[in-house]
Amino acid sequence: MSFIKRARRARVSRTGIALVAALALGTTSAAVWSSATASAATVDTIWGTSAPAQAAVDSDTGSVELGTRFTASTTGQATAVRFYKTPENRGTHTGSLWTSTGSLIGKVTFSNETSTGWQSATFAKPIQLNAGTSYVVSYHASYGRYVATERFSGSSVSTSLTTPSSNVGVYAYGSTSKFPTNSWQGSNYWVDLSFAPGVTSGAALPLATATSATSTSTATTTPTTSSTSTTVAPSPTATSTTPKPTTSTSSAPAPTATAPTATATASTTTSSSGLTSCVSLPSRCGYPDATNTGIPAGTVLKRVPADVTSGPGWVWDSRGWLQANSGAVVSNVIVSGSINMAGSNVTVTNTRVLVGGESWGIGLQHATNAVISNSEIGVPGGTPRLMVGIKDIYGDSTGTQVLRNNVTNSSTGIQIYGGLIADNYVHDLGYQTGDHINGTTSNGSTDMMTIRHNTILNRFDQTDAISLFQDFGIEANRLITNNLVAGGGYTIYGGDNQRYGKTYNIQITNNRFSKLYYPNSGSYGPITAFDPSGANNLASGNYWDENLSAVNA
Repeated sequence: MSFIKRARRARVSRTGIALVAALALGTTSAAVWSSATASAATVDTIWGTSAPAQAAVDSDTGSVELGTRFTASTTGQATAVRFYKTPENRGTHTGSLWTSTGSLIGKVTFSNETSTGWQSATFAKPIQLNAGTSYVVSYHASYGRYVATERFSGSSVSTSLTTPSSNVGVYAYGSTSKFPTNSWQGSNYWVDLSFAPGVTSGAALPLATATSATSTSTATTTPTTSSTSTTVAPSPTATSTTPKPTTSTSSAPAPTATAPTATATASTTTSSSGLTSCVSLPSRCGYPDATNTGIPAGTVLKRVPADVTSGPGWVWDSRGWLQANSGAVVSNVIVSGSINMAGSNVTVTNTRVLVGGESWGIGLQHATNAVISNSEIGVPGGTPRLMVGIKDIYGDSTGTQVLRNNVTNSSTGIQIYGGLIADNYVHDLGYQTGDHINGTTSNGSTDMMTIRHNTILNRFDQTDAISLFQDFGIEANRLITNNLVAGGGYTIYGGDNQRYGKTYNIQITNNRFSKLYYPNSGSYGPITAFDPSGANNLASGNYWDENLSAVNA
C-alpha cells in the first residue's frame, strides 16, 4: 500500500497499557445500552493506550479501509471502534466490525475527533463476540495518510483479544467502506476495539443493518514518522524503503523552485472511457506504486555486510560497495552501500539498497544484459539524498532491463541510455542545492530504449519526470508509452535541443499526465523539446489523468 508504501516502518514489538475502564476511552457508561453488567466490566483493547512507537504516516492518499484481524479468546461485548490518528489523516471516518467472512455486524461514525491520538466511537448497542471466533475491526480513511507499521511482529496487549502472528493488518481500497482482506508487508494499521470480556448481554449477531454512534476521543503523543528496517534475518539497523500502502514522506528541502503539496482527491471513475484520478492510487488503475513494486511481501533478507559478505558471483568490497561480476545473482539482501554490476548477465533482484550522497544506488559498469528487478533503492526521507538511483556509469551498457523497482529520495531516479525501463515506481525524489531533478533521463544515444508503464512523480518544479537530452549525443529510437507521470518543470522532455542533430524515431504515446502538483502537470507544461518533423517522431494519444482529455505536445 504506500512507500509504502509505502515503506517505512520497522519491525517492532508493541507494548502498552490495557484500558481498565470505559472512561479511559472517553466512552459513555454501558448503562445507556441497558446493560448494567457491561457498565461495571473491565474494558480491554488490542493495542492499549500508548501512541504507536516506530510507526509512520503513509504518503498514500487513496481512499481506503484499514483493519485489524483478531480473535476473541473469551465471550464478551464489543463497545467501540478505535484508531490512531495524526493530523494528516483528515476527513470523516467511519468504523466497522465484521465477521471473519465479511458480514458487517456493527458500524459507527466518528465525531469530535482530536487532531492526534487514539480516536474512539461507541456502538449504539454493544455487540456480543463469541469465544474462539475471529473478527475484523476497521475504519475508513477517505484521504489516506494513515499511520502504519510494516512487518509488524508484536502482539495484542490483551489476553481477551488475540492477534495473528502475521498479517495482522488488512486493507481494501474504495470510496466507501468495504470488508478489508488485502495485506501488505505484514503491516499494522493501528485499528482497535474496546471490549468488555465476560459480558454476554447486548446486541445479537449478526446485525442486518449498521448504526452510527457519537464518538469521543483521547489524545496522546504523535508517533514518530522516521522509518527503520523491515523484515530481515536478523533485523538490520539501517533505515529502509517501501511502500503500501508507501509510508514516509520526503524531508528533502525544496529547491529554489518550490515543491508544493500534492492535492489529489479521492479516486473517481468514468462510465465508459476508463478510470480517472489514477494518481491517487496508481495500482487501482494498473499502474505501479508501492503495492506492486519492490521486494515481495514475506521475503526474508540478509544484511550486507553485517550478515553475509559474498554470494554467487559477488563480493562485498571493504571500501564500501558490493561488486557483482559476470553471471552474478544478487538477491534477498539489504545492502548498506552501492551495488556495481560489471560484465554480462548480472541480476539484482529482491534487494534493498540503502545509500545516500554523491553516488548511485546501483551502477552499471560496461554491462551487457543486466537485469534489475523487484528492488528498492534509496532511503525514504534520508539525509543526504542519493544522487542517482540506477545509473549507467559509462553510458555504454546494453540490453539493460529495469523492472518493477521502487526508487525514492534520489535527485535522478534512473539514468540509462538503452534497454527497457518498465513497471517501476519512481517517487519522492530528493534534492540538495544545485541538483537537477529527473525521474528517468537519457543524455544522448541512438540505442533503442523503451520507457513503458511506469509511475514517475516529481514534486519539484524542475526538471522532469522523463527526459531525453542531447548532452553527449543525438537522441533517437525512444519509445515512451503508457506511463503515469506528473511534475517537474516540463513533465517530459522530447530530446530536441539539436545540440548534436535532429532527433528521429522519438515516440511519446498514450501517457497519462496528472495535475497532482501543477495545473499543467509540469510547472511550465506537460511536454517540451519535441520535434514533430523528425523522421518517425510521434506524440499522440497522451491524455489528462483527471478527465481523459487530450494532452498536446
